[in-house]
Amino acid sequence: MKKKLPIEMTENGIHYTLHGDYYFPDRMDRMVRQMADAEGISEEMKTRDQLAWVRCMNSIRQRAEEIILNELVYA
Repeated sequence: MKKKLPIEMTENGIHYTLHGDYYFPDRMDRMVRQMADAEGISEEMKTRDQLAWVRCMNSIRQRAEEIILNELVYA
């Protein structure tokens, strides 16, 4: 009987998610936070101008996803 692997796990302080037969580190959230900080996107902006904040965050998420796909999938 094949052992069922957990979908998520944390090891050495790094969170991993199961993709197929392999665990990949969760980079998306960390990368989005870092990019938002670098571009000055804050909670203050979210309360002041929600549409601009959503626009910026969507752009950041799309760029982060593209980076991850290029590094992990298409490489």
